Amino acid sequence: MNPIPPVPLIEGDIFVLTDQGKKELHGASTKLSRQALELLILIDGYATVGQVLHRAAGGPGTWRRRCCRRCCRSG
Repeated sequence: MNPIPPVPLIEGDIFVLTDQGKKELHGASTKLSRQALELLILIDGYATVGQVLHRAAGGPGTWRRRCCRRCCRSG
């Protein structure tokens, strides 16, 4: 069984929220971590991936990249 390859994060790409992401942000409850919610809040359809990662608390650390990849994979 092959593992799922990581989602490439290209710093110049721009992410937009999916319907699932909007539900997580605006719903009554969520199963997402605080860090994942923070990243979703920063995704506005205008900021690049690099800008989002730099704006996240503490700058573009490894956990932010992993969290961003998980969010991309799950929609």
